[in-house]
Amino acid sequence: MDGKKVGVSGLTGYWRLWQRWSGPVQVKEALLLAVKAANYVPTKKSDAYADALYSEYLQFTKQR
Repeated sequence: MDGKKVGVSGLTGYWRLWQRWSGPVQVKEALLLAVKAANYVPTKKSDAYADALYSEYLQFTKQR
């Protein structure tokens, strides 16, 4: 976030859960909800987290 690395618990498991989802909005919302359940996400940074998670998700799915 903001040029800094952020650790997120359970990330690989989240990727696998949403590989079957099709739209970027659905994936971003689902990933953010799952991450918020196990990690603190500042409210003001929610959109930035969603974008970063989606970016990492795309990298993960390209490797599969």
